[in-house]
Amino acid sequence: MGVVYPYEGINRSQVETNKVLGDISAKLSKLIPSPNMMKRVKGNGLEAFSRARLVWWTKVNEAARYHIRLFVVTEEQNYEVGIFDVEREKLYISFPDIPDDVPCLAVIEAEDRSGKTIANGEIKL
Repeated sequence: MGVVYPYEGINRSQVETNKVLGDISAKLSKLIPSPNMMKRVKGNGLEAFSRARLVWWTKVNEAARYHIRLFVVTEEQNYEVGIFDVEREKLYISFPDIPDDVPCLAVIEAEDRSGKTIANGEIKL
């Protein structure tokens, strides 16, 4: 008379269940955007990029400086929370103190030597 293993089918079905759950998880991760996914937006004369809380943009040759206006986005309105001046050689800015769950918008303006806005763009963080 042979020996019967009462748990033999459980191990096999657990492996199959884990495989199915892994496949579902892989498909869901493709549907849900990662907070670290890079974003890219073409503006009026410059192109803006963001990843997490870092924003960078393409160089505008005539720009003397860049102004970055940061807004916190709510359902009712956008609240301006800061204006940052960046010299022409630096083409990025980081906002590490803002939590990831706070939706923000960065508006980038390139200004020439006379103070005139020559290019702009905006991107969500």
